Amino acid sequence: MQILEAAACAECAAGYFSFDDGATACEGCTAGKFQDSAGETGCSECPIGYFKNATNADSCEACPTGYSQALTEEIACDQCEGGTFQAQTGQPECSKCPKGKSSNAAGATTDTCAECAAGTFADQEASTSCTSCGQGEKQGTSKEVACEWCEAGQFSAVAGTADCQVCPAGTYSFGHASACEMCPKGRHNNKTGQTSDSACTLCGFDTYSAAEGARNVSTCKACLSGRST
Repeated sequence: MQILEAAACAECAAGYFSFDDGATACEGCTAGKFQDSAGETGCSECPIGYFKNATNADSCEACPTGYSQALTEEIACDQCEGGTFQAQTGQPECSKCPKGKSSNAAGATTDTCAECAAGTFADQEASTSCTSCGQGEKQGTSKEVACEWCEAGQFSAVAGTADCQVCPAGTYSFGHASACEMCPKGRHNNKTGQTSDSACTLCGFDTYSAAEGARNVSTCKACLSGRST
């Protein structure tokens, strides 16, 4: 409060105001407000991007880098959360990491957003981490979209894999596979990337194979004398 001399009227100083005739004192601006001129009847709110944690203020302070403030009449700024940053002062909001990038740094004053590694993605802005592709999946069309299933005839055994592998000879897969299925006993397949168990060929008449995942017809053996398939 600013006390005025009784002998004469005086202007309220900056940071103070009076809206009553015959006032004997000026009121100070409350925290979050300011008055930069003398002789005024009220205070102004600190604008967005600014704050003041003190009374009787004649100015507000700009939010520092790494912080922002989207509201008026505030006494503090909000720290940028992970997935965001702010390199300038006096800003209403923090900049978001774009899709395909992430950052877990809070209060970042520079662009700390890093591109997702191969086999991972971030399909939302302001991501604090990238999500790994699961088993049976591969990188999508970009690191900005979710992963895609491995196609039939392919597999991915390890999470976070960018590409699927082709099923080897003697195996097959129907798609979205973490491993390829082996041709059953009595069958064989000498081609890679097969999409169905129908690709596994039966051993010929009076021959057999006790091996799973057989790759060629040579695994089929003749039945012993007195036996038949």
